[in-house]
Amino acid sequence: MSRRTTQASGAVTSSSGEAVLISCLGRANTRTFGLPTAGLTTSNNLHVLMDGSRLLLAENMEADRNDKLYLGPIPVDETIPVDWGLISSPQDPVIRAAANWIRTRRPRWHDSHDKRPPA
Repeated sequence: MSRRTTQASGAVTSSSGEAVLISCLGRANTRTFGLPTAGLTTSNNLHVLMDGSRLLLAENMEADRNDKLYLGPIPVDETIPVDWGLISSPQDPVIRAAANWIRTRRPRWHDSHDKRPPA
């Protein structure tokens, strides 16, 4: 059984931050808190054209460990508004909710991102 893990996100979580979040989705005992992400879940490739100009295209999509693709904002398990005045402080409501979940929940396969273990 894996340890409980929480991920916090919000509208400013984008691109590589979303890649980190996606890397944890589908993992047992993982729950997300905050707000949906920015939805920039692609990676870019640079193409040098014949005349030397460059074209940067978003060509790759990101998927979690269960092969679920993320094509826009990534929803959270528990929606909690961000309070910018308290962000990263002990009173931050997102951090408090995540810490509370870790303290009060027994490890289990529980959320919408998880695949259930074999019976």
